[in-house]
This record gives sequence, C-alpha cells and structure tokens, in this order.
Amino acid sequence: MIVYPIVLAMPVLVIGGIVGGAFTATEGSAIAVVYSLLLGFFVTRTLKLADLPGLVIRAAITSAVVGALIAFASVITYLMTVDLLPQTLSTLLRSLTRDPLVYMALVAVLLFVVGMFLESNAAYIMLVPLLHPIAIQYGIDPLHFGFLFVLNLVIGMLTPPVGVVLFVVSGVTGVRMRELVVNAWHYIALMYAVLILCMLVPSVVTALPRALGY
Repeated sequence: MIVYPIVLAMPVLVIGGIVGGAFTATEGSAIAVVYSLLLGFFVTRTLKLADLPGLVIRAAITSAVVGALIAFASVITYLMTVDLLPQTLSTLLRSLTRDPLVYMALVAVLLFVVGMFLESNAAYIMLVPLLHPIAIQYGIDPLHFGFLFVLNLVIGMLTPPVGVVLFVVSGVTGVRMRELVVNAWHYIALMYAVLILCMLVPSVVTALPRALGY
C-alpha cells in the first residue's frame, strides 16, 4: 500500500516545482518521465527494458497527433485574425446582448461542444485569441474568464460522445468505455454545478489569487 503515496506524489512534485519556479513546464515533463521510469523499474517493478521501445513509439505518435492539431489550429487562428473575425464576432455578440453573464453562458455552450471533439491545446490556440478580447470589451476579469475557459474545456473533454480524457482513463485503467461513461455523469453534473457557481460568483475564483497578489 505504500506504493500509492509514492505514485500520487508525482503530480505534486511536478506541479509544485513549476508553480514554485524550481523548473519550467518542459523540464517538469522530463522530470515526470524520469520519475515514472524509476517507479516502473524499482517500485512497482511492472516495467521492463523490453517495454521501452513500444512506449517511446506510442509517446511519439501521441505527440505527433497533438502537434498536428496545434499546427492546424494555429493556421486557422491566423486566418481568423487576418479576416478580422474577432471584431466581426464582437460586433455581432454586442448587438445580441450587453450582459457579460449572457456572454459567458454563450461561451460555455461553445466550449462544451468544442471540448467534446477537440484537443485542449488546439482549442486554446484557436479560441483564446478570438474570445478573450471580446471578454475584455464586456468588462470581464481576465483571471475569471481564463479559469472558466479552462474548466469548460476540461468538462467537455470528459463528456461523450468523444471525451478525450475518458479514452485516456479507459486505456490506463482497463475499464470499459461504456461502464466509464455510465459512472462519469454524476461527476460531470457536479463539475457543471461548480462551473455555474464560479460564473455567478466571480469572487470564488478571484479571491485567493488576489490575496496572493495576482
């Protein structure tokens, strides 16, 4: 049972080191890989040298897929910027409503759909330059909007029919996708309750960062 705290210490080590300024996000990923290798070889003893080539190939394929999505999203973002789509969309939205809460609700619906089908990094590159300037025009706190943006996408990535995170969890745990989906709805509903609370009460999101000087 002592294995579990050691395994769960990895995200604390990586995220804590990044937030604390001990190393960059790229260095943190390298540390996570080394930590995982040490766990696999010496703690759980489930990893063998013969497994490494297959793991490297799988990691390369996953990285290539994410890289391709980011590349295509960057092209689309550039085309939208050249075509002045943010300004056009801003004018359209402000003609529909001047209420910041309504705007955030519309963004929530958009990100819910996008998160179900699109990888998060690609969604960030494609949509943040489009939606963030409009949020500023509505007078929405950038910190508040950024939190809601990320949480929206996380919920979308947990939601069928695609749900990228669900596929990852299914592959790691071996639990069937159908069983995973049936049991995930309660947590998805709870996350939406948290999202609505954070949307209606911005201080829930901003109080702690402001107290820390951000």
